[in-house]
Amino acid sequence: MKINTKRKILSNELVLFSTNNINTTGIVTTSLNIANTFNKYHDEVIRDIEHINKEILNSGIVPSLNPFIFEASEYKNEDRTRDKMYVLNFNATHLLMGGYKRPRDFRLKMLYVVRFNAMIKALFDIKQARISSKQIRGTLIDSIRYSVPNMPYKNKYSYIYDMIYANIFGSTAKVLRMLFDCKTNDLLRDYLDNRNLKLLYKVEKHVAVLLEYNEPKMAVSLAIDNLVRLKHIVQ
Repeated sequence: MKINTKRKILSNELVLFSTNNINTTGIVTTSLNIANTFNKYHDEVIRDIEHINKEILNSGIVPSLNPFIFEASEYKNEDRTRDKMYVLNFNATHLLMGGYKRPRDFRLKMLYVVRFNAMIKALFDIKQARISSKQIRGTLIDSIRYSVPNMPYKNKYSYIYDMIYANIFGSTAKVLRMLFDCKTNDLLRDYLDNRNLKLLYKVEKHVAVLLEYNEPKMAVSLAIDNLVRLKHIVQ
């Protein structure tokens, strides 16, 4: 599991999305986060995890059916050198925390369960927003194809979307793809969070209508102005 946003690890967020692309996102935590939360040495948590991994291996569980994911990873420590850590899914986290018996640990265990559930809901909301965004994108593509003359389709599509992204996020699609480490064949919107997906949906919806009566730059400008006036965009 790749965690793209290293600052999230270093800021000790309890539970993370394992990747920015919602099509492959897992909800995970790290051994480093667990060590910090439970006030344990990280090496001690690593030893606990590796002991559990051996027990799982000796249990005869078929690897493809193993629900306990402890995946070896690494992070940069304060000296800027790389140290080992593990990325854990919910089942693995629950299994590991089962061995922590101090009175204060019970509250911390509950905190992890609550946070995992909150992230599951957040991921569901993002996927629902992605469905809506995909539908309106098809409408806008049709508007671009038939309402914008005298330009090859690929060029006018990129031209209009660059204007939309620049107005919403302050960067072109190319720059955003680099920032999100977006793979070549992935859609940029798959790397957006729930709020930005909904924002993109609103702008696309307005632009799709306005393109029928205005040239592209004016259509995007009017869409943004309308949404700002309606307080759907905070600038």
